[in-house]
Amino acid sequence: MIEGQHKKAAEHLMALGVEPAVVEAFKKDGTVYLLDLLNYGKIGTAGLIHQKIRQIERGHNVVVYGAICTQMYFGYTVNFLVTSPYKEDWPQELVRTGEYSYRAYAYCWNTAEDYLSEFGMIGISSVSGTLDRIT
Repeated sequence: MIEGQHKKAAEHLMALGVEPAVVEAFKKDGTVYLLDLLNYGKIGTAGLIHQKIRQIERGHNVVVYGAICTQMYFGYTVNFLVTSPYKEDWPQELVRTGEYSYRAYAYCWNTAEDYLSEFGMIGISSVSGTLDRIT
């Protein structure tokens, strides 16, 4: 199933309007990028965020295809955009809600209180190839 999830995740990246080079890197070898304006760039393989991606993917059988860092009132979150292992979930994983806004399925990692991390839908906006969490 991972191959199908990977393909769907690449489709989500294209639908969000991220830079074509990011989509191609993901298609080629699964490279995941931080996609928000302030933290834009490739996630390396040695850092804490990469470790968290692997933990989420292995533990929940999802594919992470992007991340958005957000300062919230309670602390810092890293919102991992994910593709479900269930094909029937795929049509609802990324829903356009406006010209540049979407609802996306994500794992929201509360970096201050890990036990409060959870899966759910988040609101995001897409502008000039970058993403921003809006709800």
